[in-house]
Amino acid sequence: MTCLNCATEFEGKFCPNCAQRASTQRFTFKHLLTRDFLADTFNFDRGFLHTCKAMFYRPGYAIADYLNGQRKEYFNFIGFLLILLGIEAIFWEMAVNSPAEYMVEVLNEQLAKNNTFGAVNLGIEEVETVLRNQKLLFIPAIPLAAIIPYFVFRRLKFNFLEHCIIISFLLAMNTLLGIVTLGVLGLLPISFATYKAIYLPFSFVVLFFDFLVFWQIAKTANYSTGGRLWRTIIGGYMAIFVIGLTQQLSMGILTGRRMKMEEERITPTELPVTQPAEETAAPGN
Repeated sequence: MTCLNCATEFEGKFCPNCAQRASTQRFTFKHLLTRDFLADTFNFDRGFLHTCKAMFYRPGYAIADYLNGQRKEYFNFIGFLLILLGIEAIFWEMAVNSPAEYMVEVLNEQLAKNNTFGAVNLGIEEVETVLRNQKLLFIPAIPLAAIIPYFVFRRLKFNFLEHCIIISFLLAMNTLLGIVTLGVLGLLPISFATYKAIYLPFSFVVLFFDFLVFWQIAKTANYSTGGRLWRTIIGGYMAIFVIGLTQQLSMGILTGRRMKMEEERITPTELPVTQPAEETAAPGN
């Protein structure tokens, strides 16, 4: 037997060189309920820093290696995303300037320009609520974002759940990049105007890495250069679009709920006014 992680020839249940299991099952919904998967998910002492490093210079190749069985050196995708989201939340609590402020300003400018929803204005509370609860938001967003890449990258022969894992790693990578760039930037005692000026270039860096994930993954399937290019553009754009749209829809729903509550609180309930009955003179005796 050959170890999928380090290519060592061995016999038995574990590789004597790297200790990876001999059997590395493909990710399926049935596999999510097995004891091995749960143990890997909550075993937080393996490969975290190595996975962070791989997300900076070979994210697509690292994800493909993980899905193809080289799992000993990489952190479990669920634990990786949850830990990074927790670290990001701590940075935001300590921040002098936060992405929520910038997003409120940009999104309200877009709403005012398009005038699509009338006088709707997003509030900082709605944006912060969505960003704080991204763990719940990603539950529907991840499978929706995986649909187009699943059909575009069919030659990879990954099933739908494995494409969901690709999106999970992509979100974890975005969170990691956000921590080391915008997260650290938010801690600095700088003006909001300076923060905004630096925010946009960093956003393009994150966007570049999103497309890099799909570009590198496509190379593992031996697509032609043209085939890799259009698949990367379509698959990457649709994944990013769906995640962003899910966030904006959630913010819009919360904003609509707030505005409705404010209208109900401000507008008093008008009760019919009863006029006093006119007094009639008593008949004379």
